[in-house]
Parts: sequence; C-alpha cells; structure tokens
Amino acid sequence: MKGKCLKSLLLSLSLIFLLVSAISAQNDSRLLNGLRIVVINNPASTEVKVSLRVHSGSAFDTAGKEGTIAVLTSLLFPNPEIKEFFRDDLGGSLSWMSDYDRIQIDATARPEKFIDLMESLSLAITNPQINKESVDKVKTVLLEGVRNTQSAPGVSVNELSARLLVPGHPYARPSSGSEQSLSRIDFADIMQAEERFFTADNATLVIDGPVKVDESLRIAKRLFGSWIKSDRKVPPTFAQPNPPTAALVSETSPHVPVGRYAIRIGMRSPAIIDT
Repeated sequence: MKGKCLKSLLLSLSLIFLLVSAISAQNDSRLLNGLRIVVINNPASTEVKVSLRVHSGSAFDTAGKEGTIAVLTSLLFPNPEIKEFFRDDLGGSLSWMSDYDRIQIDATARPEKFIDLMESLSLAITNPQINKESVDKVKTVLLEGVRNTQSAPGVSVNELSARLLVPGHPYARPSSGSEQSLSRIDFADIMQAEERFFTADNATLVIDGPVKVDESLRIAKRLFGSWIKSDRKVPPTFAQPNPPTAALVSETSPHVPVGRYAIRIGMRSPAIIDT
C-alpha cells in the first residue's frame, strides 16, 4: 500500500515538474507600443514559426466600401517574389490572409534563419510601402478575382444566406468586397484603415520553435518596437444583428448562368472562438 502511495506521489511530482517546465519555457510580454509578444520554446521543432495577428478584420470596413481590409492585407506583401525568398533562402514559408475578424500573417524558417525571418516581417509590418499606385494595382487584382468568382452559384447564395441570417450586421457583407464596393475604395480609405486598425496595440506576435525566450524577446523589441501605436481605441464588438428570416427564399443572380444553382440551409449557433 505504501509502495502504491509512493508511486502516485512520484507520478504527481513528475507531472507538476513537467507542467512547471512547460510554463517556464513560455513568456508572455507586452511592449511599450502595446504589442503583445508570446514566445514558446519548443526544442523538438525543426523550424521556427512566427505568427502575427491583427485583431480587426473586414467587419470594420466602412459600409459601401467592403474589401478595404482585404486591400490593406494584400498591400503588406505586394511583391510576389517574397514567398520565393522565404522558401529558397529561409527554408520556410510565408502566407497571409484576412477575414471578418483578423489579419493573419504566418511565416516559418530554419532555426538559423530566425533573425532574417524577423527582419523581413518587421520591414513589411512596421513600415508598409503604401502609395496610390500600389493601391490601384492591388484593387485591380482583387476586382479580377471577384469577377471570376461571381459566376459560381455558391458565391451568390452564400451572400444571400448571410444577409438573411445576420441582417444589418457586418458579417452580412462580403469580406473580400464586391465589384461595386472595391471600385469606391481610394488611397485615403486604405491609409485611414491602416492608422485605425493595423497598429501595434491591436496585434499579437507569437514565436514558436527552438528559440531562446530572452533572446527572442530582445530581437522582437528591437525590430517591432517602432511599430506605431493607435491614438484611439476602436470598439471591439458590434450591436447584435436583427432576428434571422425564417423562410424559404430564392434569388436569381445576374452573374450565374441559367441552369446552375445552389442550395443552403442555415441556422445561428454559438460562436466558435479561433485562438
């Protein structure tokens, strides 16, 4: 009996030691500019992963100018060769996206290329090269993408479903914008969105891999400490949408060829928090 109690005690102590070790290998800090930095020491990993999340997405687009955040996200890395650099020179990858709630940037590299990865990201994030010419170029690309997807019946029925499920809410608007809304966006709109939402105090930077916590923090502070902080807070939530339309509704899209159709059955459910 005593032997079993001793084994249980040793097992409990071992689990506590492992938990304390895991906690000690992680650091959660905040810079003076408000940027939250989480560093996770993962010695077993063969690569370093850096993720940056800006906690505002297309839900904050001005009504009638949907797609503003999508344009801003595309402007962060306007040069398509940047992905080749991360793949060939850093032995990793680079991706970015935006949706209703966030702008997400994910990058990986070999451990010995960690500083190169951080320097490349900081150049694009702390001082994005945005001008009227680049805005017009990105808008052209996004407009072409919207036109190419309009003929798919699933696109129009998804937009209809959103309008019926959450009427009057930003989630009812197309995240990537429409042909009409994208054409209304100008250079001033992008600059205003950058100043309000793409700021250090509205973002979290996560570093995960075989890295030293203290050294990683010093590198992050040096490279991202100059990122501008917002001068005003933007409300993080919206008013609840109106009750959904509980009826069978059909709509004919002028962009979808005759004979093609799609069906959706939708219902509201509790939100899923994406961490």
